[in-house]
Amino acid sequence: MKKNYAFLAAFLLPLLSLLIVYQMMGFYPFGEKSLYISDLFAQYRGFIMYAKQVFLGNESLQYSWDFFGGSNMMGNFAYYMGSLYNLLFLFIPDSYFYFGIVLVIALKFASISTAMYYFLIHTFKNKPEIALLLALNYTFSGMLVGYFFNIIWLDAFIFLPLIIGEIHFFLGNYVLRKRFVVLVFLLLLANFYIAYMVALFSVLYFFAEGSRRKIRLAKLGKLLLRLSGYALLALLMA
Repeated sequence: MKKNYAFLAAFLLPLLSLLIVYQMMGFYPFGEKSLYISDLFAQYRGFIMYAKQVFLGNESLQYSWDFFGGSNMMGNFAYYMGSLYNLLFLFIPDSYFYFGIVLVIALKFASISTAMYYFLIHTFKNKPEIALLLALNYTFSGMLVGYFFNIIWLDAFIFLPLIIGEIHFFLGNYVLRKRFVVLVFLLLLANFYIAYMVALFSVLYFFAEGSRRKIRLAKLGKLLLRLSGYALLALLMA
């Protein structure tokens, strides 16, 4: 399989898979069952709708009387509403808001698969067929399928393989590319809660890969300080 076809398949197959599952189980748009469950219904729906009104200039980013009898919205915006995918709702009429939710979940799953495929092809030089299979396994892992309704967490699974790819490149070439800062910034912007879990995994990968490459501990410590400095820059930007 050619890389370009596999890359396209990595994006399209999750979309097709979700459509098949929705059709078989009777979820919208093929039936009356709804994805509005748990926090997606109780929290995220309202916050995303509020974020749209903030962007349109109809609500304040600082404070709102619509939540909890009055609430500072800066913290809520940082936690719930920072995903770039939420910008899609600006182009979706309020009457089709639920369609927007379904669309964003599908696009995030497709992006997760595509990001992992890119990581496997460029970092470990896997064959396109193997990389595609592993990317789909990652996309439909138990964590993602079980917590699909936590749409504010899904962005982390897009950025995780890309960030690990940059760390892998850094340990192999001692060059930390600017895209590392951009990726960490976007991760923190999307959801800082799940970002610290990505950070923990990244540190574990850093030491594991450094050990595999037999990098001396003193050298590894200096590289970690350098990496942490760039991560801190991304944190300050966010």
